[in-house]
Amino acid sequence: MPKIVDWDAKRDEILSATWRVIARDGLARATISAIAREASCSRGILAHYFDDKADILGSALLMSHRRVAARMDALTAERSGLAALRLVMLEALPLDEQRDLEAQIEISFWGRALGTPGLRDLQHSEFDRLRQRLGGGGPGPGLGGPGPGLGGPGPGLGGPGPGLGGQRS
Repeated sequence: MPKIVDWDAKRDEILSATWRVIARDGLARATISAIAREASCSRGILAHYFDDKADILGSALLMSHRRVAARMDALTAERSGLAALRLVMLEALPLDEQRDLEAQIEISFWGRALGTPGLRDLQHSEFDRLRQRLGGGGPGPGLGGPGPGLGGPGPGLGGPGPGLGGQRS
């Protein structure tokens, strides 16, 4: 009888192993073999869940962002404006073991994205999502509330100009 596997749970387990490899060895040494070894599975098993190394790395980054966003949503559910912004910014800082690991993963990807168009595009879309969360335009309410830098007109986080609301080149 074939073994029944929770596909999503196994995929998340592999991505968590990927995080550990990146944090311990760096992104350059996050090989398929190292990830498989950390996840206690074969390279062939990885191929059942991911197309290639780029898919694993991109998925690891997205999983990190998804978890951070869920915590931010929970923290800001009943808040808006500066109170919500403060909580979002604190959540983004490496103030505990989990957030430190997430920061290590994020920073590791920055250099790699410079020379990898697909990863660069992924990071740009994720930065756009964060900018929207902060009220910088696009669909969704952001952190809400009128006023400079919080979704209203003017420079800063939400308006045109050099803040997060400005366009990247």
